[in-house]
Amino acid sequence: MFMCVGVYIAPEMYRNEAFDRSVDTFAFGLILYEMIEGSPAFHPKPQEEAAKMICSEGLRPLFKNKPKSYPEGVKELIQECWDPTPSIRPTFSDIIERLNKISASCSKQTRWRDNFKLPWKQAVHK
Repeated sequence: MFMCVGVYIAPEMYRNEAFDRSVDTFAFGLILYEMIEGSPAFHPKPQEEAAKMICSEGLRPLFKNKPKSYPEGVKELIQECWDPTPSIRPTFSDIIERLNKISASCSKQTRWRDNFKLPWKQAVHK
């Protein structure tokens, strides 16, 4: 079995199976979840226990806020990123395109416009 550090490891890596670039998408989904929720998946459980819950038991953390509290499309993006089936996970090109759409919709929502920073835009356009 692969020894993991943190909760960001994809199930196929955790099970020591063949993997591809979609493992990065899986990790990104968990990181984006952490960014919008303000805490890691399954906090305050130890990271090893959280990784087991995600990779062995197929569990995903719950979204804590009301559905309308999130920018439109962000929850769906996270759920696709952390899908247990690697072929369902979006590519980073798709993710960037969707984040740009989410960002555009945030400009109409004051709370998200002020709080949802867009670091990927600077990285992509360099």
